[in-house]
Amino acid sequence: MALLEVNRLTFSFSGAAVSALSDISFTLESGSFTALCGPSGSGKSTLLRLLKPGLSPTGETAGDVRFDGTALQALSKRQAAEGIGFVGQNPAAQIVTDKVWHELVFGMESLGVPQEEMRLRAAETAAFFGIRDWFHRRTDELSGGQMQLLNLAAVMTLRPKLLLLDEPTAQLDPIAAETFLFALQKIRSELGTAVFICEHRLENVLPLCDNMLVLDSGASLAFGSVPAVGAALTEKEHPFALALPTAMRVHGSVQSSLPCPVSVQQGRAFLKEYLAAHPVKPLSETPPLTRQEGPALTAQEVFFRYEKDGPAVLHDFSLQAFSGELLCLLGGNGAGKTTALRLLSGALKVQHGDVTAAGKIAFLPQDPTLLFLKTTVEAELKSAAPQIAQADFRRVLDLCRLTALTERHPFDLSGGEQQRVALGKLLLQKADILLLDEPTKGFDAAFKAEFAALLSTLKAQGVCIVMVSHDVEFCALYADACALLFDGGITALSPTRTFFKHNRFYTTAARRMAHDLLPQAVTADDIIEMIGGTLPRTRDSAERKAKPPIAQPKEKAQPQPLWRKIAGAVSAAAAVAVLIAALLQGDLQTLTDGVGVTAAGGRQLLFYGVFFALLFLCALFLQKKEPRPPALPRQRQSKKSVLLSAAVAALGVPTLVLGVHFFGSRGFYAIALLLLLEAMLPFFLHFEGRHPPARELVVLASLCALNVAGRAAFFMLPQFKPVLAVTVLVGVALGAERGFLVGAVTMLLSNVLFSQGPWTPWQMFAMGLVGALSGWLAQCGVLRKTRLSLSLFGAIAALLVYGAILNPASALLWGGEALNAKVLLSYYVTGLPMDLVHAAASFLFLWVLSEPMLAQLERVRGKLLVGSC
Repeated sequence: MALLEVNRLTFSFSGAAVSALSDISFTLESGSFTALCGPSGSGKSTLLRLLKPGLSPTGETAGDVRFDGTALQALSKRQAAEGIGFVGQNPAAQIVTDKVWHELVFGMESLGVPQEEMRLRAAETAAFFGIRDWFHRRTDELSGGQMQLLNLAAVMTLRPKLLLLDEPTAQLDPIAAETFLFALQKIRSELGTAVFICEHRLENVLPLCDNMLVLDSGASLAFGSVPAVGAALTEKEHPFALALPTAMRVHGSVQSSLPCPVSVQQGRAFLKEYLAAHPVKPLSETPPLTRQEGPALTAQEVFFRYEKDGPAVLHDFSLQAFSGELLCLLGGNGAGKTTALRLLSGALKVQHGDVTAAGKIAFLPQDPTLLFLKTTVEAELKSAAPQIAQADFRRVLDLCRLTALTERHPFDLSGGEQQRVALGKLLLQKADILLLDEPTKGFDAAFKAEFAALLSTLKAQGVCIVMVSHDVEFCALYADACALLFDGGITALSPTRTFFKHNRFYTTAARRMAHDLLPQAVTADDIIEMIGGTLPRTRDSAERKAKPPIAQPKEKAQPQPLWRKIAGAVSAAAAVAVLIAALLQGDLQTLTDGVGVTAAGGRQLLFYGVFFALLFLCALFLQKKEPRPPALPRQRQSKKSVLLSAAVAALGVPTLVLGVHFFGSRGFYAIALLLLLEAMLPFFLHFEGRHPPARELVVLASLCALNVAGRAAFFMLPQFKPVLAVTVLVGVALGAERGFLVGAVTMLLSNVLFSQGPWTPWQMFAMGLVGALSGWLAQCGVLRKTRLSLSLFGAIAALLVYGAILNPASALLWGGEALNAKVLLSYYVTGLPMDLVHAAASFLFLWVLSEPMLAQLERVRGKLLVGSC
């Protein structure tokens, strides 16, 4: 029986018009080693995450996936965690503890493995992976290669049958990558674990594989043995054929009946046998570097350390980079390459030595998301050059293959697509010196060639380019000079061909394959030229080129007339005056007497209506004339929601009647507490009953923490807090149930700071009800997602929901007298000043936060949550 069977799997992200995966079918056997390949953005990471239930993206899925004979969705959480392991491409992102041995046992502790067995598994895993010497070290002291090896070891302590890996060597230097791949081969051969690995750098991966699956635009392009798939890609002249290992590309360039080699060793044997029957042709000479001007960027005897008493990261670091040249900086993980770029860019201050630059510098960090601030690719790019001509903007879009991605959110793109957006943003700055940190990470082979052509264009314009990279093959093909950073300084700097000819480890597969047969060859193209082969001619298939979205004309917001600005300002000033007048009412005893509300209290009540009217006028005058979004479609409430509401309503009346009958007028506190429990308990039981996934709990916990922090940040201003505003937005974006939970839990947790008491359940219920009402009204289409609607609703909810509950609660908790309408009204009047402050604060916070926060919450719902509850 196959270990993993995927049959016609199709997947679409929430709200996406095009499927991310379409009709994917393949089978993985136990103990197999399979590579998942394809161009950037073809759906590889999406496929891997769909195969790991805990990481599956939110969207619509069709087809059948079976793991060890059981439907994937039918696996228990324990079966999925133990049976399917996952390692991502960012080594530090997957580590969750502070010590190596803690990391090894974390997964086992989560699954409740007995302590004695945990110790045994941790010990034998450490021995198997050779990490005994750093078993007790801190995880933040490890190199990138050690971190990734630790991630793999931690996953293997759970003894999975299938191991999924998403570009695990993307951030590793060549030697660390080979060490990691050797560990994978050892796992496969000695433990029988099936390996399914997604990679762009296939030179060292495919020799380990039995099969390979190639995706293109979300569809399966080819699946089968490595030689068969490679031959099919070469015959089709598909762009991805450029990514095949050197040995396969050399074999495909000539007519030969010899078996197709995959590894360097097999390639050497093929080359030796082929050259025995064919003459060697001379290699074209590389023109020498000609430098007409002085260096554009110079570092001289630079010294830098991060901690005062820590080790030096760089010492005696000296470098010269010239205009019109590409200089590649290589070295192991932790050698200081990124630190060197940051010093050259000015992001870090040089402690000793000197850095000089002749021109404007632009820096591309290793993590491109650090540059992203906008919600669309188009806005992100235009933020780099707001005044750029449209023709220049379209040219950069075409150069970076971003035309079809302009309306996408930068964080929704694949790693390679994000790199292209960041690169486009840098190009729009028109810098004289480009500093690029691992720019080809995540690029497919076809775009690497396009990227190289782009760099060539920039060099022709006199741009100086310094690039840090682990991609040895790319550097050998396109760099003008290469430098090796080791032990804090540059140990070698020479023209590219000379650099790689003298290296044995930091060199290309072609050099290792042909060093004794064709001493002049450094790249696969060199070998192909010298044996008389045909250089690859790849073409983009029409299917791969996504059609750019049809640009819809955007209606420009009209400037506000002067009279509206004046009217809005007057309304706002009047609202502030009403608020100040309410707060200046120092003697609240004049508002009530022993009977009820006095005449002064009646006048105070007018503030309610006046304040509401002024807020409405202010918002109406200042609201920009923009197209109103369509009303939300009316939706039927779920049966559980209807039953929940009915239960709360049905229990309330009997509780009041029976409470008065048994407790009389002295039992208000007990009755109130019982009512609050009856109202809140169904929400919590409903939430627990549907078994929310961990990702939902994390989102809700983060929102509660944000709300508690917001309340604490404004502690010095009574009732002027953003809590209600955030709760409203959570309810509108994520639904009534989640809105209630965030509101209720926020008040419970924040009262740890503000003091707990009998008022806490009232506050929990009131704030939770605000969140629930927000969700219900938004789901029914009554509450619109406009700034004006949300701000007004927040002010009304502060007065008529939160205030309407907390004011009678005060009468119940501290009144001491029999309740009647006059007594309740007196509590409302005396509580009016603080209620007005709360309403004004909620209005202002919603006015500021509604648009950006609602967009982010709806994005979270689309990516991580299912439905809106």
